[in-house]
Amino acid sequence: TERLRLEPSQKRSLEVRLKAQRVAVNVRGEPADAELWVDGVARGRAVQQFELTPLAHRIEVRKAGFESYVTDLKPQAGFDQLVEYRLRTPAEARTERFPPTVRSAVGAALKLMPLGSFQIGSPRRDPGRRTNETQREVKLARLFYMGVTEVTNGEFRQFRTDHDSGLVKDRTLDLDKHPVANVSWTDAAAFCNWLSAKDGLPEAYEKRGDSFVLKLPANTGYRLPTEAEWEWVARYDNGTATRRFPWGNALPVPARAGNFADAAAAKVVELVIANYQDGFPASAPVGSFGADALGLEDLGGNVSEWVNDSYSLNLDLPPSVSDPPGPAASAVHTVRGSSWMTSQLAELRLTYRDYSGDKRADLGFRVARYAQ
Repeated sequence: TERLRLEPSQKRSLEVRLKAQRVAVNVRGEPADAELWVDGVARGRAVQQFELTPLAHRIEVRKAGFESYVTDLKPQAGFDQLVEYRLRTPAEARTERFPPTVRSAVGAALKLMPLGSFQIGSPRRDPGRRTNETQREVKLARLFYMGVTEVTNGEFRQFRTDHDSGLVKDRTLDLDKHPVANVSWTDAAAFCNWLSAKDGLPEAYEKRGDSFVLKLPANTGYRLPTEAEWEWVARYDNGTATRRFPWGNALPVPARAGNFADAAAAKVVELVIANYQDGFPASAPVGSFGADALGLEDLGGNVSEWVNDSYSLNLDLPPSVSDPPGPAASAVHTVRGSSWMTSQLAELRLTYRDYSGDKRADLGFRVARYAQ
């Protein structure tokens, strides 16, 4: 700014040089080797410090295989600017659009599960391995929720008021907070359809005769977890599925690992785990032993669980599958997970596969559903 006073007919010349205002901008984030673009011009590695004029600018961070980060920046003179980014994979971006936890009409929590690929089954040299644990590559690409706990007697009785999980010797299995037991696979599927209707979701199962069949393609209604989903979340360990037992990879069974056939169950079952005590002769209130890394409870111990799949030896399946719903419907379905009656090494492993065509005192279920 300069003030001038001119007389009539007087002429003046001015030479003006403006000094550009500059603002320091610091960009940082992950992955650090992403590329920075400013106003559509590439500026090299994203993590850097540089200067901009105090005008509107578009900042973009790109990397192949990730969702781009874009922000409009209008720096103010005299104030340094910080831009922080975190690029997400398309799968991570999809996941963040859904709530991490939802609740069903009976008040039970379900958590959103991570996606990934893993080797279902067990290697041939795994001690205790059975012939029905054939290994193959499974990809889980569709977001799904998994029940935090097994369905309880109290929850199941909202659907079927006269249900009684029964007694084992003199021990009741029928307390409200204990997992429901003595239910058939058809009972579990019927509960899922009832719960879907309560929550305004489409029914996942179609009634055929005296049983149910999963509708394909599967919708967002409540259903039993697929066998692949169950094994993925049960064995999940920091982005892989390598966990061998519910508590980890080593023996002996550590304290408070879960509700298995312990010393307290000696009057109820024939075989128990030596030197292990969980304090429950039969079933326990769900969630008594704490959540795993995904926030789920009792994937080992308490009751074994029905899954959606009909049972197969899995000897002739393709070497790689994506979101498998399991074999076609039959009267016999797959059972996963150990229970309060389990004491043997082979059956404590998370790859152990059982099957049943009928209800049992140590067999219940948890629910799952697709997010979209």
